[in-house]
Amino acid sequence: MPKSITPHPRLLTDVSQFAAIRTQVKTDAVLRFLFEDACREAEVMLTLPPLAYQKDGRRLLAVSREALRRISTLALLARITGDPRFAERALVELRAVAAFPDWNPSHYLDTAEMALAVAIGYDWLYDRLPPADRTAVAKALLEFGLLQSEPAAPHAGWIKASNNWGQVCHGGMVAGAIALADEHPELARRIITRAVENLHFSAKSYAPDGAYPEGPMYWIYGTSFHVILLNALEQFSGHAHGLDHFPGFLASADYMLQMDTPTGRAYSYADCRINTGLNLAQYWFARKTGRPDLLFGNDALFASRQPDQILSEETTRFNALALLWRVNATHSSSSEAKQQPPRSWFGRGINPLAVHRSGWGDPRATFIGLKGGAANGPHGHMDAGSFLLEADGVRWGVDLGMQEYLSLESSGLNLWDSAPGSDRWKIFRVGPESHNILRFDGKPPVVSGKGELARFSAASGTSVVNLDAVYADSVASVSRGVQLLPDRSVLIQDEWRAVATPVTVTWQFLTEADSVVIGESEATLHQGKETLTLRVLSPTDAKIALENMSAPQAAYDAPNPNLKRLTLTTSTAHGASGGFRVLAVPGSVKASPPHSLHPLAEWGEPAKKDSAL
Repeated sequence: MPKSITPHPRLLTDVSQFAAIRTQVKTDAVLRFLFEDACREAEVMLTLPPLAYQKDGRRLLAVSREALRRISTLALLARITGDPRFAERALVELRAVAAFPDWNPSHYLDTAEMALAVAIGYDWLYDRLPPADRTAVAKALLEFGLLQSEPAAPHAGWIKASNNWGQVCHGGMVAGAIALADEHPELARRIITRAVENLHFSAKSYAPDGAYPEGPMYWIYGTSFHVILLNALEQFSGHAHGLDHFPGFLASADYMLQMDTPTGRAYSYADCRINTGLNLAQYWFARKTGRPDLLFGNDALFASRQPDQILSEETTRFNALALLWRVNATHSSSSEAKQQPPRSWFGRGINPLAVHRSGWGDPRATFIGLKGGAANGPHGHMDAGSFLLEADGVRWGVDLGMQEYLSLESSGLNLWDSAPGSDRWKIFRVGPESHNILRFDGKPPVVSGKGELARFSAASGTSVVNLDAVYADSVASVSRGVQLLPDRSVLIQDEWRAVATPVTVTWQFLTEADSVVIGESEATLHQGKETLTLRVLSPTDAKIALENMSAPQAAYDAPNPNLKRLTLTTSTAHGASGGFRVLAVPGSVKASPPHSLHPLAEWGEPAKKDSAL
């Protein structure tokens, strides 16, 4: 706690920053876009009915997020433009949520996001709230928010959470504490101290290189609230209490940059939506580190946007905060960067992965991603050893990402039990059937088995994952490697050694290509005018098959329009070694097989961070 508490507004910003936004929107194109987008959204908000208490299954989260979107946008524009309509409508929303029976603390994310929304409205519009409303809003924030977070409260198990819950809930509570610090200084001190002392449980996920185990979508969620917490503490007390120095935290901005693929979508492993839009927190990272190259992905979306297109579908509720993270930036866009980001990158940690691309700023570039990890990780899928492949502007080898939770929970599935044989692994998009992985005798991977990134080279465009633990009940050893070749084709190479019994091995490739034509030892995928040919270099006896996977595989599964599964199958005798070598050749490439093929043990070098060049 600071020695003296500054007047409102003091949460995340102050009057000088509002003034800076008002000035800089005239010269900063990105800031102007964010501001104009907020103005358009606010005009629509004025026509909407006020928020109502409406749970979706066990969650109030959609209402809380809409409250954050509306109140932060309206309050920001009220401060910047002086238009009384925006302040008046923000007050309507504040009155509505303050009159709710609760903010659903049984699913505390709902409470945390609502607390942030109300704290922003209360703080930014403090001098414009009638005294009676000021009292009512503060009472709701205290009783529905802050007091529900006390350790003795029934739903405070998130305090030591090791996933995004810790970041979101501590962030929302600290925001509320800062807003009410005048009236409740001792409570505010406890909440801030508690966050500083416990955020490390969540922040361990970033170590050592920034690869976020829950995938890109949950990086946006958890890290946006981590940034909100940092921003709030720095503005309130003058320092971040070391919460920006966790191993891998700042480096995670590089991870997210690499998760933007050439087609403008996310590398959608784990529970992730394919289209995540603008990464608004990246503006904070770019300003914090002085690195405009971190904005290459955002700049590409700006360059390709259509008039009035919403670029941040996943994060519209943070639009107002993005203006705060962008203002006073020392650069106007990543086009000023003299050096492009690395074309090859890897991250170790709970869910290690590596990516290689043929270029930046080219939507037709080849991209190959390879991941390890274990299925029982946070929001995990049975995707250890899976790859994602793009070339010539098409995502050929897909990862479907998540199915919406309510559709599964309403079917009676226990979605959050990751034990072997649990409901989670029956879900098509989560289990082994929908991922570009190997299968041994059709069995699922070992749930707790972790694939480790073993070898990597930026110079040769190679990555190798060791999957011994993933298939420990099926084979003696197994590894998968990918190589991005100079001509933009990709080699996918698998090696395994059978145990005392023979094994049938299946290679899975999921695609949404319009059509697939199977030939001798190859298959050609067609998407519009583009093609990709998968050439089976070995084994020569591999059987190629194609399945239509577009219909739901079970009553609770979502449909997957146009999805197909291409498989290669071979058999390996007991104690023998086997492998696949598949060359993926984009139609724009006149490729021939590599001049020499080497065992995976000779690819690259042991994965260590100075290999990512």
